[in-house]
Amino acid sequence: MIELDEFVEATLVSIVKGIQRAQQDEEVGSFVAPLLQGEKRNDVGNFHLKNDETRQATVIQFDVQVGTQAATEAEARGGLKARLVVVDVDLGGGGSSTSGATSTHRLQFAIPVEIPRLSPRAG
Repeated sequence: MIELDEFVEATLVSIVKGIQRAQQDEEVGSFVAPLLQGEKRNDVGNFHLKNDETRQATVIQFDVQVGTQAATEAEARGGLKARLVVVDVDLGGGGSSTSGATSTHRLQFAIPVEIPRLSPRAG
């Protein structure tokens, strides 16, 4: 069983790393997790970006079922390993086997995303 503090740490690290990878996408990365202007929403329910009311953002809410899997790996070094997975159970392979128990948790979080402006099409 994974301890609560380890679960929270693994969850936060996974979320932040996912945001960082999304931000590195050359085409759309600059739209991920912009700074929002407080809780002020405009008339269609979107937020304004901090210091720029001409740019809008929304908040994407995630509600996922995650599992903490405590597993014993049969490899040269052996031992107990815990990992955080989203609807994924590693069945082993490549010279190792995995057995263990999975407990599931509900995880909710939200990420702000800038709404891209439509580019005028060249006609």
